[in-house]
Amino acid sequence: MTIEKQFWKLIFYWIKYLNYQIVYRDKEDREIWLSNKQKQKLVIFKTDVSSSQELRFDKSRVLEHQEEIKDYTGFKVNE
Repeated sequence: MTIEKQFWKLIFYWIKYLNYQIVYRDKEDREIWLSNKQKQKLVIFKTDVSSSQELRFDKSRVLEHQEEIKDYTGFKVNE
């Protein structure tokens, strides 16, 4: 099974069984954001992650822009 197929299968699982919705999808489908308003959680799936430094950068970016994310999703994101 290809990586891309596994990527979409995982997203389907989160949507169908864990009640998440797609809130953001970039043009190349490399980054997908799912949210669950009931649990107030935001999950980010990326296909191109090359290092742990990039993950730390993404986390800090989310923490810095919590207010914009709250306006976009409709709830404050829990860590």
